[in-house]
Amino acid sequence: MYFRTMGKSLPAPTVVCIPGLLGGAEDFNSIVDPLLEKFHIIIQDPNYQRREQEGLNLSVDSMQDLEFKSSADDIAEFLKKNNIRSAYFIGISIGGKIVYDFSCKFPQMIQGALITDISPDPFSDTELFQFIHEAVDKTPLHLPWADVKKYLQETIKDRSLRTLIQSQVSYPDQKLPGRWKNGMANLEITLQRQSLNYQFEAFEKMDSVLERQKTRFKILKSKEFSGISAEALVRLKRLKCVEILPIDVSTHFLHITHKGLIVEQLLELAQLN
Repeated sequence: MYFRTMGKSLPAPTVVCIPGLLGGAEDFNSIVDPLLEKFHIIIQDPNYQRREQEGLNLSVDSMQDLEFKSSADDIAEFLKKNNIRSAYFIGISIGGKIVYDFSCKFPQMIQGALITDISPDPFSDTELFQFIHEAVDKTPLHLPWADVKKYLQETIKDRSLRTLIQSQVSYPDQKLPGRWKNGMANLEITLQRQSLNYQFEAFEKMDSVLERQKTRFKILKSKEFSGISAEALVRLKRLKCVEILPIDVSTHFLHITHKGLIVEQLLELAQLN
C-alpha cells in the first residue's frame, strides 16, 4: 500500500485521506493546501502501483484484484510504525467505506471522520449506482466516439458524473465497438468481493463505543445522484456518533464542487478553526 505524507511534522494532529474507488492522491488537490499548516497529512493511494503500470484508467483485471479489505489493516500498521496513536479521517465516496471499516476494527485509533456521500449500506441501493448501472447498459458503444460523447452529453447533465463515465470508454485499436476500461459495470461485485458492501450492522454495534469516546462522524449528503440511499439515511440518523449534513445544489462529487466545505468541516471536527 502506497502512502504519501506532507504537512506539519509529528506530533501535530494527523489526518488520513482516503480517495474514491477510481481515484488517488489527486482527489485531494486543493483540499489539503489549507490543512498543511495544521495537520500531519497522510494520503492513501491503493491504486498507485497499478496506475504506474497501466495509466490512469485501470483494466477490468486490475479492478477484479483490488484488495480494499486489507486497507484498514494497512492504515493501522502504517500509523503504528510512525508512532501515531490516533488520527482524523477524510473518506471520499467509496473511500468512506474504508473509514467505516477502520472504525469497526480500530475504534481507539480514530478521533473523528469526515465522509462524502456514502453510507455503510450497500452502494447498489443508491440513486447514483442505479444511474451508473443504467448508463452502462444503455450507452451505445457500437457507435463512434463522437456519437457516444454526444449521447452522454445529452443524457448526463452533471458534468462531474459525465466526465467520470466518459473517461471509462475505450476503443481498442481505434475500432468499433467501444468497451468499458474498468470494473465500473461490475462495481457491486467488486465491493462485495472486498467485504465493503454490507457494513451497517458492524458500524451500528460500534456506535456506543464511538459515542463514548467522543468520536464524531460528519457525513456530507448530496442533493442529487447520492451515494446514500433513503433507507440508509434513516438508519444513520439514529446513530449517536453520526451527524448528517445535507448539501443543497450538489451531487455525489462533493470533493470537486465543495472543497472549501470539506476543509471547514474537518477543522471544526478537530476544533482547529
